[in-house]
Amino acid sequence: MASTTDSSVLRSKDLLTLVTAFQAGWYADTRILLPLFSGKFAVVRQVGVEATEAVAPGGGLLCTSDESLRRFDKVWAPWYDTHHGLRGVRRLLRCRDSCRYVLYIHACCFGYVDVVMELVATWPMCTKMPRYLDLSAWNGQLHVVEYLQEHQYDECATTAVDWAARHGHLKIVMFLNGPVTPPEHCTTMAMDWAAEGGHLDVVTFLHHHRSEGCTTDAMDWAAQNGHLEVVVFLGTHRLEGCTTLAMDMAAQNGHLEVVQFLHDRYAHVGCTTDAIDLAAMHGHLAIVQFLTENRPEGGTVDALNWAAENGHLGVVTYLHPQVYDSHAVTVAMDGAIQAGQLDVVKYLYDFRVDPLNMWALAIARERRHRHVLEWLHWAMNPISHQVQPDGRGCI
Repeated sequence: MASTTDSSVLRSKDLLTLVTAFQAGWYADTRILLPLFSGKFAVVRQVGVEATEAVAPGGGLLCTSDESLRRFDKVWAPWYDTHHGLRGVRRLLRCRDSCRYVLYIHACCFGYVDVVMELVATWPMCTKMPRYLDLSAWNGQLHVVEYLQEHQYDECATTAVDWAARHGHLKIVMFLNGPVTPPEHCTTMAMDWAAEGGHLDVVTFLHHHRSEGCTTDAMDWAAQNGHLEVVVFLGTHRLEGCTTLAMDMAAQNGHLEVVQFLHDRYAHVGCTTDAIDLAAMHGHLAIVQFLTENRPEGGTVDALNWAAENGHLGVVTYLHPQVYDSHAVTVAMDGAIQAGQLDVVKYLYDFRVDPLNMWALAIARERRHRHVLEWLHWAMNPISHQVQPDGRGCI
């Protein structure tokens, strides 16, 4: 039988750790992380590089989806806090060296500057990895950006200002424009993206402190997303203007005040027939009325068809008197029948001159719009039915 001394040696935690350090595999306390490193992480190409073009080493922006990064951090953060920070990271890297790639992405995006420093110090390939600074700026990690700038690990950074502007990180935009000599490069995408996201403070700063400017995309995208203050600022202080896409998309998304401003300031640019058509599709009656009464472009029969199909009775009743093609009413009602829009069907029924479309009825039956079929059966045979399908007495 082993002596007490021998037994204590065999049960020594420190000795067991030393022995297992020379074995392949994962430490017990790192196994919870194993699933996080089994997937493939995507390489997102640099903005402005076509998907068919080759990307030079270091030219891609290595990252993964926001959702994947959040899932990773949900497991990583408590593990990192529990297992002594960098000591745990070093043990993890002894298990699988390829973990460095994922750790690099996560550390830059979530602000683990100590992990960034560890990777820079121990991994020569890290200096060739794409865009530390861009990743950190993209996710608003100012302290990581400051560290990378201070130690000049930003040779591959070309879009840091653009990414920071896109996500509204004004402090990072200001930092990259301030103490850095020379200031970090950016493109017109910075203001375009900031405008798209409604980041008026970033747009204002870039306008006053950068020379790159923007493109018509800035106002187009801001209008599309209903950022009226940004649209007004761009229209007041900049000369790029917009395209017809601005009013078209603002109309589609129901941004009446934006449509009105664009009409007043950029009447010469105007819109296309898509403006009324798409506004009608989404039931924006006030915009349909405004455009009809104030713009010359008009709409197409698609406006009535799409409004009917989507059940926007108010738009249908407004547009119908302006449609002089009886066949257009037939097409609109057919779409309403197929989509199960009974109120629209009831309204258009009295204006229909063509026979009912058997194909439309078949589709309604296939989609189980029984309420529409029953009402149509009653409407075509009112004498033999004393009560309507909705329970009201026959007139």
